[in-house]
Amino acid sequence: MDPRVKLARKLRRNPAGILKEDEVQVLVTEARRLFGAELEERLGVGTPRFEDHVRWRAVEARCCQARAEKGMDTRSAATAAKIPRYRVEAVEQGRLSDLRPDLAWRYFTFLGIDRWVRRWARANSTLAERAGITPAGSASAAVRRGCKAGNLTTRRNGLVR
Repeated sequence: MDPRVKLARKLRRNPAGILKEDEVQVLVTEARRLFGAELEERLGVGTPRFEDHVRWRAVEARCCQARAEKGMDTRSAATAAKIPRYRVEAVEQGRLSDLRPDLAWRYFTFLGIDRWVRRWARANSTLAERAGITPAGSASAAVRRGCKAGNLTTRRNGLVR
């Protein structure tokens, strides 16, 4: 079966599906074929960053699904999670420069998608590492390491607040 058709079916079934490496490449290649070189220019990103957008799309979709299930928009979710709205928007839009990992994990936990995000982070480890949202950086991972919940300083630093 054509990989494009297979990918289209997967994304129709689950827009927040975690893409495999070959699926990311199919999507990037098709976007470039359909929209040309000007696509990256319009987005203001180079090739690696365009792939980041493709990879982050699953996180955005999963956050939107979880918010919709709670009947919330970004403003009400930010208020309920006690996170500044622009930080919630940074998480959902993949703006890594504005993303704070501790607040991202609080938001993921609030939405109930932290386990899913850990799976996504394992599948997209390079991007997750750049974003600071590696599975080991999550609050639940800190608890498993013996740190108090909400404490973002790990024992590996020799400090526990």
